[in-house]
Amino acid sequence: MKIIIIINLILTVKLLSGQLTQEWVATYNGVGVGQNVPKKNLIDKLNNIIVAGRSENLSFNDDFIILKYNSSGNLLWQRRYNGIGNGDDAIAAVLDDSDNIYVTGYSQEGTSLEDTIG
Repeated sequence: MKIIIIINLILTVKLLSGQLTQEWVATYNGVGVGQNVPKKNLIDKLNNIIVAGRSENLSFNDDFIILKYNSSGNLLWQRRYNGIGNGDDAIAAVLDDSDNIYVTGYSQEGTSLEDTIG
């Protein structure tokens, strides 16, 4: 049993090595000087890449951020959401069969209150 696992691991590593090529790199700086953290990456039917996460705003709180890049790495659009209390916002996202993006998470109203978004 151990030999099969080792052989399988060696074959898997050998098959995967050398097959990855970097197509493009894109960076997102956001509006503030804080962190921008991706939480979910999605690929639609046209091979566009959607990155959903959180991005620090000018008030040092996190907003929802959705970025959509084409297959060449060009930013097609971006959307931010800052909750009503200007507190921290966190995110998750999914695509449906029609490539509609559904965003969910929470939005902090103040020091401890949270509203569920979705």
